[in-house]
Amino acid sequence: MATRTDLRKFQQSLIERLNASTAASTLNVRLGFQIDEEAWLVGLGGCSEVLPVPAMEPVPLARRWLAGVANVRGTLYTVVDMCGFLGHARAEATPASRVLLLSPRIARGVGLQVTSMYGLRHDGQFTPDDSYKSGETPWVKAGYRDRNGRYWRELDPQQLVAYRGFLDVSE
Repeated sequence: MATRTDLRKFQQSLIERLNASTAASTLNVRLGFQIDEEAWLVGLGGCSEVLPVPAMEPVPLARRWLAGVANVRGTLYTVVDMCGFLGHARAEATPASRVLLLSPRIARGVGLQVTSMYGLRHDGQFTPDDSYKSGETPWVKAGYRDRNGRYWRELDPQQLVAYRGFLDVSE
């Protein structure tokens, strides 16, 4: 009986260590993407999927940065053209363009159209740079410089979907 108890403790300890290891390695990785000429990052928990730009239906009387509504496997997503939202010229979908579907824990049915993807980036590739701070962009969580001196902004999807300017899509 003592062996069984020890085995359970060992298994529980192993599960806890594996979960802690997985959580720690996930926290140090972000998804890199491009909006116009700007480099951006988002935590992996902020997005549920990345996909090519789907067919979209325009939304009448909406702001120019609302790209449209897309049906993704039977679920409707409102897709925001992030170039237009950030004040750049509205982006045309290209083969490199992607839509980041926000995690349903953050917002259901929201997609962000970006210019292209950079892929996964690790914390070790960046040094913090606080020049991002602005009261006008509460959805910018942090700023970084990579080894080549390029400036990266980190998107805070929760702050983005709570921002009044993001929610006000009507003209």
